[in-house]
Amino acid sequence: MHTLKLDKKNGAVYAKASILGFRSAVQRELSQLKRPINVFDDKEFEEANESLDGHLKQMKRDGLTRPTKHKQPISDKDMTTLLEYFSKYEYDAATLTELVWFLVTYHFCLRGSETQSLLTSNDLELCKDTNGMDYYKLATSYTEKNHQGGISGKDNTSDGRIVKPWHVQAVKLLLSKLNDKTPRLFQIARKHQRREDETWYTGQVLGKNTIEKIMSKISDKAGLCEVYTNHCVRASTITNLQCKGVSSTEIMRTSGHRNVQSLAHYLQPSEEEKLRTARLLDGEEDDEIDIILSQATPKQLQELEKPSASPSASASSTAPTSAPQICLSGVFHGNVTITMK
Repeated sequence: MHTLKLDKKNGAVYAKASILGFRSAVQRELSQLKRPINVFDDKEFEEANESLDGHLKQMKRDGLTRPTKHKQPISDKDMTTLLEYFSKYEYDAATLTELVWFLVTYHFCLRGSETQSLLTSNDLELCKDTNGMDYYKLATSYTEKNHQGGISGKDNTSDGRIVKPWHVQAVKLLLSKLNDKTPRLFQIARKHQRREDETWYTGQVLGKNTIEKIMSKISDKAGLCEVYTNHCVRASTITNLQCKGVSSTEIMRTSGHRNVQSLAHYLQPSEEEKLRTARLLDGEEDDEIDIILSQATPKQLQELEKPSASPSASASSTAPTSAPQICLSGVFHGNVTITMK
């Protein structure tokens, strides 16, 4: 007998993709334990899979299914606000940590809060390009440690680089202010610090659970229009590279994806692009649409139903400058009980 019971804390129903994800997680665990069991194809699981199929179809009939909600990349407007928030990194240890976490997540596309929480100062290698400019990459020692190969080996590496001068300077500052009690890269900031202090950190590390929620907290502290998750940063990386015409092969070398099809769902139209399409159908000019979209919050974008009045010159001049769209794993909150007999 095989039973699968899934309960959310709030009593809500898990989406189809989440339920299938649990089944895949069981198979991965069995594979890592080297158990000769296949929950997808083995005859012993045929009845269980038929029951699962029936359950999903019943969810469909009951109207409980919903389309998979992919993580949205950070909008241009929020990216501008975010960069303004990070500008105080030279004077605040907590902001410096958040900025370097963001740069590492965005440029190296590392997945998983556990992986990020275990990063050390030795995992970042300072290099020089052909013009003598400094940049950071993942150190060879990190690559060898996380790229063992083999059938069951996990690849958690990236060919990404941190190259912009002020980004490099931020990483250098963090490394210079870390507490040498621990080699970990992300440490808890002291409550008070001065620019000239030798260290800005307590020596206690930021744990997996804290890092798991770091982008959500940044969203709140920076006053962003949306609350983004860590995976939104990763989505931002991939989407931005796709929009710039970077080949799928090169994107995969940065993101760590093994299958090019995995990149497809990242190329989703934004809310602004959907509204632009609708307004073009209504006969509005592109310039007018640009002004409407640049001045509206996401909530206002959804509420706008009529074209705005002709904008004045002053309104046009105050429209936010478009920032590069840095187009950043779901967490299950509830109880999962798996019984196998």
